Amino acid sequence: MPARPADPGDVANARKDNESQKQSIGNGIAADSMTTTSIGGVVNLSCHGANVGLTLDRRTFKITSIEPSSAAGKSDLVHVGDVVLRVNGHCTAALEYERVVDLLANVAAGRIDLKIMRNVPKAEPATSLEYNIPPLWVESDHRHNHGEMNGQAPSASGGGGGGGRMPRRAMSLANDGRPGSPLARRSYVQLKNWSTEKRMTDTLHSRVKSVHDTWCNPNHCQGSIMYPLGAEVKRLPGESRSKDDVIDQAEAFLSEYFQSLKKRSDSQSTKKKLEEMEAKRMREVVAEVELKGTYELDEKELVFGAKLAWRNSPRCIGRIQWNKLQVFDCRHISSGEEMEQAIRHHIKFATNGGNIRSAITVFPQRTSKRDDFRIWSPQYFRYAGYKMEDGTILGDPATVDFTEIVIGLGWKPPEEKTMFDLMPIVIQAPREKPRLVDVSDLILEVEVWHPQYPFMKDLGLKWYGLPAVSNMMFDVGGLEFPASPFNGWYMAPEVAARNFGDTYRFNMLEPVAKGMGLDTSSLSTLWKDKALVELNVAVLHSFQEAKVTINDHHSAAASFMQHLEKEVSLRGGCPADWVWIVPPLSGSATPVFHQEMLNYKMKPSFEYQEAAWLTQRSIDKQAKKQKKRGIKTLVSAARVVMMSMQLFQHQLMKRVRVTILYATETGKSERYAKDVASLFSHAFAVKVVCMEDYTFSDIEYEQLLLTVTSTFGNGDPPDNGEVFGRELYEMRHPPPLEEENKNKRKISSIHLAMSSKHYQGNRDDSQPLANVRFSVFGLGSRAYPNFCAFARSVDRLLGELGAERVYEKGEGDELCGQEESFRKWVTGCYEAACKTFFLDTNLKDYSDALSTSSKEWQPDKFRVSVQTGKVPVTDLCKNLSDLHKKNVYPCRMLSRTNLQNEESPRSTILVKVDIQNEPMLVHEPGDHLAIFPQNQPSLVNQLIKHLIDATPPDEPVLVEYNKGKKGDDWKPFERLPPGCTLRQALQQYLDITTPPAPQFLAILATLTADPKEKEKLLELSKGTTAYEDWKFDKCPNMVEVLEEFSSLEVPTSLFLAKLPLLQSRYYSISSSREYVGGEIHCTVAVVSFRTQGGSGSLHHGVCSSWLNRITKNTIVPCFVRKASSFYLPESKKSPVLMVGPGTGIAPFRSFWQQRKIEMELKFTVQSSGKLDAIAEDQEGPMWGDMALFFGCRHPKLDHIYKKDMEELVNEGVLAKVGCAYSRDPNQPKQYVQDQLKQEGEYIMRKLRKENGHFYVCGDVSMAADVGKTLEVIFEQHGGMSSTEARATVEKMRAMGHYHEDIFGVTLRTAEVTDRVRNAAKKAWKIIADASGQEEVSMPEMKPMMKTSKKKLMGLERGHSGTRPKLPVRSTSKDVPDETKNSESEPPSSESNGSDGKRSKPRPPLQRREKTLKEEPEDLSSQS
Repeated sequence: MPARPADPGDVANARKDNESQKQSIGNGIAADSMTTTSIGGVVNLSCHGANVGLTLDRRTFKITSIEPSSAAGKSDLVHVGDVVLRVNGHCTAALEYERVVDLLANVAAGRIDLKIMRNVPKAEPATSLEYNIPPLWVESDHRHNHGEMNGQAPSASGGGGGGGRMPRRAMSLANDGRPGSPLARRSYVQLKNWSTEKRMTDTLHSRVKSVHDTWCNPNHCQGSIMYPLGAEVKRLPGESRSKDDVIDQAEAFLSEYFQSLKKRSDSQSTKKKLEEMEAKRMREVVAEVELKGTYELDEKELVFGAKLAWRNSPRCIGRIQWNKLQVFDCRHISSGEEMEQAIRHHIKFATNGGNIRSAITVFPQRTSKRDDFRIWSPQYFRYAGYKMEDGTILGDPATVDFTEIVIGLGWKPPEEKTMFDLMPIVIQAPREKPRLVDVSDLILEVEVWHPQYPFMKDLGLKWYGLPAVSNMMFDVGGLEFPASPFNGWYMAPEVAARNFGDTYRFNMLEPVAKGMGLDTSSLSTLWKDKALVELNVAVLHSFQEAKVTINDHHSAAASFMQHLEKEVSLRGGCPADWVWIVPPLSGSATPVFHQEMLNYKMKPSFEYQEAAWLTQRSIDKQAKKQKKRGIKTLVSAARVVMMSMQLFQHQLMKRVRVTILYATETGKSERYAKDVASLFSHAFAVKVVCMEDYTFSDIEYEQLLLTVTSTFGNGDPPDNGEVFGRELYEMRHPPPLEEENKNKRKISSIHLAMSSKHYQGNRDDSQPLANVRFSVFGLGSRAYPNFCAFARSVDRLLGELGAERVYEKGEGDELCGQEESFRKWVTGCYEAACKTFFLDTNLKDYSDALSTSSKEWQPDKFRVSVQTGKVPVTDLCKNLSDLHKKNVYPCRMLSRTNLQNEESPRSTILVKVDIQNEPMLVHEPGDHLAIFPQNQPSLVNQLIKHLIDATPPDEPVLVEYNKGKKGDDWKPFERLPPGCTLRQALQQYLDITTPPAPQFLAILATLTADPKEKEKLLELSKGTTAYEDWKFDKCPNMVEVLEEFSSLEVPTSLFLAKLPLLQSRYYSISSSREYVGGEIHCTVAVVSFRTQGGSGSLHHGVCSSWLNRITKNTIVPCFVRKASSFYLPESKKSPVLMVGPGTGIAPFRSFWQQRKIEMELKFTVQSSGKLDAIAEDQEGPMWGDMALFFGCRHPKLDHIYKKDMEELVNEGVLAKVGCAYSRDPNQPKQYVQDQLKQEGEYIMRKLRKENGHFYVCGDVSMAADVGKTLEVIFEQHGGMSSTEARATVEKMRAMGHYHEDIFGVTLRTAEVTDRVRNAAKKAWKIIADASGQEEVSMPEMKPMMKTSKKKLMGLERGHSGTRPKLPVRSTSKDVPDETKNSESEPPSSESNGSDGKRSKPRPPLQRREKTLKEEPEDLSSQS
């Protein structure tokens, strides 16, 4: 549609306004008010007969209202929308709001000089008006509208002089870019692919502030010119941009940077916080620019800018890799020596033995106070070009001039010159002579040969593998970095067609054609084409055979098309120069040839700049002055150079950042993480962070990320690792847009997605963590089938997101070899990291780092005293919440009932607590209740007696530590709650029953005077097999440790400062909230057993024994943890088959209560709490069968909930109940597996034909046997082979129809303990000896140890759940130390791992996954 002509009257009026503006704005506006007021954020002042209101908008003060104060009316000098730039010479953007108000309120009487930025009136959309605005920034409302003013920006040269911001002009995108043209008006351009007929729309060029003028104008296009006129930056060293130009570009860049951060979060609070950060950052930048004329980017901004500059490069076909660019920040260097070391480091890193890695090294920016850092060489590697006496060229004709310059600087070519003589890199630091850097020891060269034409090898062709451009300038945020060398990798035609084939380069087409026997007499024979193709084949083949990264032009073109489509989808466009994108070989055979492209220029960018030797200032005078200093000065200088090189190498090591993340419940992973930090701190800048405290948006900027984590339950993350795991998963698998603001997807899906046989973790080309190096260590117990699940999931996800694994993940089995596995991993990881980052460090120098890292406690650094003064009264649950960083709520003990017969030697109790209307304790069937117990009072009293300086046990204590060297800088050690007494600390908050860790034993070794006891403690502190044998055999609590090593003199401060915290215990909830109301029921087996094969001391479970002795109305601190996938099915018609021997029946009690209340009310109770009525006229049965398979020892002594089961069968709630008794004197032994086989046909029908769900709750050995039994049922009643049956069970798990609530092995006797540990030892040894052996779980150990006469407990035959065992399983997860997972000593629950065999979350419901299974039961002792 043609443009409407501009109205002459409009133009005349605009010119008149502009003339008035020139006169008034240029001299400033005098405000005649002596007083100002600030009301509600509005500053009011009197100006030329008008009351003017100013309001802070981001970093600017805008005029928002003008009211006449006299008959003179409004002033023509100010308008609504104008921006106050300066007040009496002070920049308002650089000041805080209150400072501007004070400035306006306290100016001298008579005059306020305001420098404003004019609000240009809007022109009609179809009208083109060129406003001749003075050099001031125009901040007008139409700036973001799509019209002829849209997308205006300063020119590429940065605005030059003038001191002001030029008005934004419509960008020339093609030949017809003159104002008023259709292209100037349109905010989009459609691009057609002539091969596929598809069209895409580019709107990016018109929407962002960072689009700048191209070098074309309405009369001609320079798109085909190598160095377009105006493209080269010819600013002299020391000459910088104007302040306004810097601020303008900084604002555009920072806006884009913070916008990228906002896109990563769907939280409105996070976005608001980012907006505040952006405004604050912009104020800081403006203030710094006003003061210094420039500013500095922080490291994250620099990394973002460098990647974005590559992304914006219109001439690069390989931009799909932009997010993988490694950025080396070398802005700190100050000399040529440091510059040389950085370049050598860049080459080593990027070359990487042939597996080329994209990288950029950014040297200091241009400032007005010094000369530039420059690299004279166009590329790191260039071959010399010699002009011979006969006029011919030997070598590369393109480098003849530069070769002469390098020779003039002192380079001596080899006596026998060749075609491929490598020249040194020429670099120059400010105030220094050009420096020659010999990199012949770093170059990776590839000899070119052809698989079918042997003669090509005789041509002697070769080329370097690393293409690194070193003479371009990095332009970002108004800052210029003249020395910013960067590299990618080669596309084959770049070497073959351009370097070898071009006539003005090596010109090898004719020699190749003649070697091939082609007819070169006529161009029509196409000998050039044939030779060029075979030369490309030779280059591609040679690089591939040498294992050096290279890409063919067809693959490169295809990847660019993917990049183009993705960029249009993500950003609305992609700047692309068709002339450069189309490969120089077989152009029309590539998809890019047929794709229309739009070429425009965006910042950040890489800019051409004038050759360094052309702008080089004379340094002869400086050289003469240096000569006068004499030989002595030179010797001193040489020493300084050597010292500076050594210091710089050390500085480079320190500059590599390492972030160590940990996730833990009981603290062991945290201890290991700190041990890692102790070692890595010798060569890296180390930061240790808990996953829940980590800012996830920082992960893309990590250099080295090390993760130490345990696993809970059937593969779930620890509580403080859940959010990190979910964010990592969603980075890999972004949720649909419609789900972004809904409940987050479950963490359990991480394990499923990563371990599924159908999932292919292939790396795509858009991986955001491509620059991150990482390694993972997992803690677990192979007693669980899903060993180290969370650690394995994190390891896989990081790899699939593009991160580079510097060292294979390590796994520590708490049953055997965990300490040794950790030491092997951390030392191997340290050496690999040093090698990856080219850090020369000797591990032997720091070999004692791990053994001394936990000895920070010293007797003279800590002291304990009775707290004086007013002692605060605090609540127990609040204290536990603060201590464990979890919300803990008080429940009230209602009742306790013994479920077993009085004649039974065992005790299983039903505990009922009142949740006291606490909404955060709302739960669903399948969830767990975490209870914080207390230690036995008798054990606490014994421990206090052993302390050498115990304070009165019931007086509040004050723990202090001293960091001062002189011993007088005492500060409170704020670990325990304020006002805590010694008795409360040992009874309620600290763990005194878990065997001490090796690091704690090392401290104890310093507190004994007995040489023998000290020797034994030191041996145990090594964490070797001797320690594990001692720990598993005696399972000593702290009292027993002090009794065994009777010479120990332990101060109170050691226990209060170093004992681990007493952790919560997790119990399957045995009730439905809809059925019992505001109560929670738990089925708890009371744990007690003797150590050392029954001859040792009697141990009691901490939590189970506490619940068994507390009285009614006692406060029970607890919280609810959601299960990951152990829920009733969505469909009420789905059959539910439940297998739970012994206390494994606990969660199923909540299942049948839920079913009973739903059947009584004829409603389905949804997870949201809503009731959905069931249609009476629906087809088929209303409810699917609910069947229970239960097992115990004796029908009269141990059959818990027997009466309930009988009633439920009569009521039709339970369709079937199968009971197996292993100790019934009147029947042969029978286990739940036998019951399942007897009902095989029924089970087959319900699971396969009626799409039922299968639930198993119990210890890991029983669960493994049940799984095998189900496979046998499928074979016998489904006609499947063993392979098909196994695959069917796996598919049920993957589809969320096989659910497990597993809690580890219950160790019953010393013999069983030995079997389990011996099996674990053998498995650990096999794994340690066999490289690459991973993911070995308890069931998988059996075939590995066929030669062993001892078999694994629980794999010979399943148990009913009530065979004699130590302890009795409680479904309370209240299990003895030997059965605990990884994170306490002995094994704590942080071991439950995951190797790909867990239930998938139900798709329809998006519940918060926070399932922690198998909290270990620490044991107390009783004499």
